[in-house]
Amino acid sequence: MLNKNRGYLYDEVLMTRNNPSFLGDLPSPSPNELETLKEEIRAFHHTLLAQGIKLDIDPSMPLVKQLQQIHGAARIALNREGVRFSGRHPDEQANEWQFRQLAEYLPHLVWSTLPDGYHVFFNQRWYEFTGAIIGETDGDFWSNLLHPDDYQRTLDVWRHSLKTGEPFNIEYRLRRHDGEYRWFLRRAMPARNNLGEIVRWFGTCTDVHDQKLIADALKESKDRLRHSQERLRLAQQVARIGTFERDLKTNTSAWSAELETLYGLAEGKFGGKLENWLDRVHPEDREGALGAVRQAMQTGTLEAEWRIVTPDGSVRWVSGRGQVFNDEAGQPHRMVGANLDITKLKEVEEELNRMAGQRQLALDAAKLGWWHHDPATKTSTYDNRYQAIYGITKSHSQIDEVAARVHPDDRAQYLLQVMATLDPVAPKPYENEYRIIRPDGSVRWIRAHGKAVFAGEDENRRVIGVAGTVADITERKQAEDAIRESESRYSALFTCNAVAMILVDPASGYIVDANQKASAFYGWSIDALRTMRIRDLNTASAEEIQAAYISALQGQSHFQFRHRLASGEVRDVEVFSGPVAASGHNLLLSSIHDITERKKAEVELAESRARLAELSTRLIHAQEQERQKLAWELHDELGQRFTSLNLTLHYLKNLLADEKTEVSWTGAIGEVTTLIQRVRDISHSLRPPMLDYLGLEATVGHLLEQHFAHSDVQFALEYVSLPAKLPSIVEITAYRLIQEGITNISRHANATKVSIEMNGDKNGKEFEMLIRDNGNGFVPELFVKSNRYAGMGLAGMRERVGLMGGTFNLRSEPGHGTLISVTLPLEP
Repeated sequence: MLNKNRGYLYDEVLMTRNNPSFLGDLPSPSPNELETLKEEIRAFHHTLLAQGIKLDIDPSMPLVKQLQQIHGAARIALNREGVRFSGRHPDEQANEWQFRQLAEYLPHLVWSTLPDGYHVFFNQRWYEFTGAIIGETDGDFWSNLLHPDDYQRTLDVWRHSLKTGEPFNIEYRLRRHDGEYRWFLRRAMPARNNLGEIVRWFGTCTDVHDQKLIADALKESKDRLRHSQERLRLAQQVARIGTFERDLKTNTSAWSAELETLYGLAEGKFGGKLENWLDRVHPEDREGALGAVRQAMQTGTLEAEWRIVTPDGSVRWVSGRGQVFNDEAGQPHRMVGANLDITKLKEVEEELNRMAGQRQLALDAAKLGWWHHDPATKTSTYDNRYQAIYGITKSHSQIDEVAARVHPDDRAQYLLQVMATLDPVAPKPYENEYRIIRPDGSVRWIRAHGKAVFAGEDENRRVIGVAGTVADITERKQAEDAIRESESRYSALFTCNAVAMILVDPASGYIVDANQKASAFYGWSIDALRTMRIRDLNTASAEEIQAAYISALQGQSHFQFRHRLASGEVRDVEVFSGPVAASGHNLLLSSIHDITERKKAEVELAESRARLAELSTRLIHAQEQERQKLAWELHDELGQRFTSLNLTLHYLKNLLADEKTEVSWTGAIGEVTTLIQRVRDISHSLRPPMLDYLGLEATVGHLLEQHFAHSDVQFALEYVSLPAKLPSIVEITAYRLIQEGITNISRHANATKVSIEMNGDKNGKEFEMLIRDNGNGFVPELFVKSNRYAGMGLAGMRERVGLMGGTFNLRSEPGHGTLISVTLPLEP
C-alpha cells in the first residue's frame, strides 16, 4: 500500500534518509487500507530484522510513530550497506562495476542476491521484460511475478539451494509486462570467499518459451504416433481385417488369408505383386492409393482409404494402415500393415452426414440455433447461428455465463424452467420465451426449446446432457406490440375519421366494417354495409375486383372505380387500400374519396388541351406555310429581280466614260451582290429548302457546318433509330429549336464542343433530342428574367414544345455548360 495505493515507491521509503516529514503527508487510510498498512509494517519489520537490525515496535502505537521507527531503522540499514560497499577494496568495487556493466550486455535477465537470497540487483532487461519499477522486485518480491502453478515449486528449489549452496536450476513461467507468461530457465551459482563462505549469488533467466513449446509439440507428436501403432496392433485382432507384409527390395507381398478373403480372392490366389493389388483397387482410387504407398516410403507410415472391386463386381471400402521399416543403411526395405473393411462404417457416415445435412437445412430454414449443455463439465456448446443470435464469438462457455445473459426481469422464470427440465422424477420439456442482453447492450427476445437426457434409474437417475434450439423472436415480439398499438390506433382513426372508410375481407369479398362517413356517403346504415359484398357497390367486373384484391395485398395502394349508392346514383371514387392483419387474417382497409366532379373537370380539361393542341398545330403549320411562301417569294421574285439588276449593271459597265463613274459602278455592284446574298439567307432562315428535299439530318448537319466549320469548335451530330423523313411539323419544330440553340451557343457560350443527338424511343412513338455544349453555362432563372437572348428565346422554345404535347427541360450551371433535352410526339 505504501508503494502503490499511497503513492510512494518502495525504494522511496528506504531512500528518504533526511526527510521523514513525508510520513505526515500520507492521507488518512480507509479501514481496508489500515489493515493492509499494518500488514506491510509487519513485513517491513521482518525485512529489517533479516538485515540484523533489531527494532522494538509496539503495535499499539499510532501508525505514524511505527513508520517513523521503521524509517530510522531503514536509515541505519542503508548506512550499513553504504559502509559495506564504501569500505570494500578498490578491486572489489571494480569487480562489482564490471559485473553490472557485463550484466547489461548479456542477452539474459541477470540478477544477484545477498548470501541469504535477498535480491539486490536486476539488469535493465529484467525491468523491460517485467515492466516493474526499479527496486519493486528487490528482496523476495520477484516471486510475485511467478505463475501461480510454478510459485511453490520454484521457492522450494531456491530455498534448497540457499540451504545447501548447490547451484540453482529450474524452469518456470514468468509474467511479462503485458500479462503474458513465458517459460524461463533460471540458473544461479554462489560466489564464495577464501574461507569458502557464500558472499553472493549470481543468476540469469533465459527465455526458453519457444523451445518449450516445440518440445511439448514433439512429445504430442510422439504420443500420437505411439497411439497409432497401438491402434494398428488392436486392428489386427478385429474381424475382417487382413494383414500383409511387403518386401520393398523384391516388390513381393505376402497376404494373410483374411486379406485375400476381404478382396474376394480364394486363399493363395493373390499374385504377390504391387500390380496384382492395384488391379483390385477401384480405377478412380488407384492414383490416390498408389500415391499413399509412395508417400509412406517417405514418411514411414501408411494411412489411407480406397475402394476395391471384388471379382463378383461388388465395391467395398478399405482402410489401409502400415509401417515402413528401414535396413541398417537407413533405406526402406519392409512394410507391414493391415487392411480393414470399412464399408459399413462408410455407409453409416454417409447416412449420418445426410441426416446432419437435413438437420442443418431444417435448422437454417427455421432460423434456429443449436445448443448443448454438459452437466458433467458445466459447459455449453453452440453452433454459428446461436452465436449470431446471442451476439457472441465463441462456440462454448460455462453454463453460468448463459444464465448471466438472461434479462434480470426474466431470470427467475428462466431458472424455474431449467429446474423443471432437470427434475429427474418428473422432467418437463424445456420451452420458454425470455429476453437476453447481448455483449453490445442490445436486448433480444429468445424462444428456446430443449430436452434433458437422463441415465440411471430411481435414486441414481441423473442428467447427462441437455440439448435444444433457440430462435430470435424479437421481430415477432415487436410486431405483436405494433399490432396491439396499431389496433388501438385503428379503432380511434377508423371510427372517427372524416373520410369514408371500409374494411374488406378479400377472401370472401364481404365488408367487415364501415365507419359513419361511409354510411353517409353510400346511403346505407353501417349494419347494412356489414352484410354486403364489395361487388354490391363496385360496378367493375368480378375479375377486375379480384385482380384489385391481389394487387392491394401485394403493395399497390391506389385504385379508381365507379361505386353505386343506395339511391342508384353511380359516383367516381378514388380508393386507397392497404393490407392489415386482424385475427390471423389479411384484410384490406380502404379509404373512399368521391372524385366525380374532379373526373368531370379532368375530362373537360383534356378536351380543352386537345383542342388547344390541335389549334396550336394548325397555327404552327400556318406559320410555317407563311414562312415557306415568303421564302419562295424572296428567293424567286426578289432574288430574280436583284439578279437581273446585277446583269444590267454588268452590261452598263461597257458604257462608262470615266474612272470616277467606274468607281461608283463598282460600289453599286457590291451592294447588289450583298443584297442578293442577304435575300438568300433570309429565305433559307424562313424555310431551308434542304429540309423539304433532304430531311432533318442533312439540314442540321449543314447548319453545324455553316456555324462551326471555320472555327475551333468541335461539333458532332447523332441521328439514330429515326426514319430519313419525319412528320413535317416535327422536322420544322426540331429545326427551329436547334437553330435557336446553335445561335445562342455561337453568340454567348464560348464553347469548344457542341453535340446534337436525335433519337427515336424504343416504341417509335417519340422523337428525343439533346443539344449539349461545354461552354460558359448560366443560371436558368436569371436567363428567364433577363430575356437577353434574341430569336425564339427559352420561353418561346418551351411554349412551342408544349403546344405540340412534348416536354422541354434545360439544365445549366455557370462554368459547366448547358444541356437542352426535348421530346416530341411522332404521332398526333
